Amino acid sequence: MLPLINRTEQSYGRSMMKPSDIVKHAKKIGSPVAAITDVHSLSALPEFLLECQKEGIHGIAGLTVQIIDGKKPIGDMVLLAKGGRGFAALRDIIGKVGHVGLDDKFNPERGLELSELLDEKMKALLSHCVSLDGFPGSIGEALIKRETPDYDVGGITALLNNEESLLARLKAQFSDGDYLGVKTQITQSPLASVLAMPANSLNKNNSMEERRNVLDVTMAFSKDETQSRQTMQWFKSYASSYLGELSDQSKVNTMIMQKFIKATLSGADGFSYKPSSPPFQNAEYLVSKCATPNIYKEQPSSALIKGGKLNQTLVELVEPKWNEYVKTLPKNDVELYRKRLEHELDVIVYCGFEHYFVNIFEVQSMLDAQ
Repeated sequence: MLPLINRTEQSYGRSMMKPSDIVKHAKKIGSPVAAITDVHSLSALPEFLLECQKEGIHGIAGLTVQIIDGKKPIGDMVLLAKGGRGFAALRDIIGKVGHVGLDDKFNPERGLELSELLDEKMKALLSHCVSLDGFPGSIGEALIKRETPDYDVGGITALLNNEESLLARLKAQFSDGDYLGVKTQITQSPLASVLAMPANSLNKNNSMEERRNVLDVTMAFSKDETQSRQTMQWFKSYASSYLGELSDQSKVNTMIMQKFIKATLSGADGFSYKPSSPPFQNAEYLVSKCATPNIYKEQPSSALIKGGKLNQTLVELVEPKWNEYVKTLPKNDVELYRKRLEHELDVIVYCGFEHYFVNIFEVQSMLDAQ
């Protein structure tokens, strides 16, 4: 199972995980790929991609978009970026719906309207993304339950064969091969089951030995059950106004339990990675589809100082400052501060911002000399 649907603490109120937790889990189970799919945020990506690079894991940029209908949330759409253009598309989508950090509490109205999604207004951006659908709480699941009482293979097949159905229109927003059904460690997925079937079971050329548009994935919002319960309490506080307006509080508690309790990395530890058997796609499919975005490395060097050159690395410039600063720290805190500083320097260098910070250092030195 591939760790692809994961949230970090940047999904405010919805997770307490750190990017490194997801990378450690991927390494532990032997997965060659991993992704983070925070809600309306890409803020954790630099650290995540850096950690993936260190561990030899193919990092994928992802995003969760809340889909709303009449300003009410109905389901989540999970997207994976197809390389740099895909990352740019995710960034533009956040520009449209707004960053999660704009709200100090859960905002049920922040999201992408279903009508805009289905009326092809986002299709150009979505052409650079892969969709993962059919997990608990997904937009696909919501549309299926809205359109048919039969949440099973027969009912879903009928919807996909009807071009006017909401589900078929959702699938049509993505390029061929980019709308993937997922089976998670939490529950079976009828949508994934349908997408795993031959396009025409009567055609002898179609075989279940062929790989189709389905993936076997893990879904995690917490490291373990203890953190999951902490996250549930945080979410209840974060979304207290919204949840308080819902009439049946017993159903609210059940919904929250279902949303968080099983979506843990520890619950997925028993699913060590091994190449999936047909009809499931393998990690290689994701690697070919979703290149790790190199946009951070391609940032141009700052031209803040005419002819500025990197005569000294940022680490070399920081070292004497650190040697002075460390004298002011309690001995017990030195190692903690040193590790934090090393991590920040690693992120700056990886993201291609070293020239910028060196130039800032030179400007400060010029001011100090005057």
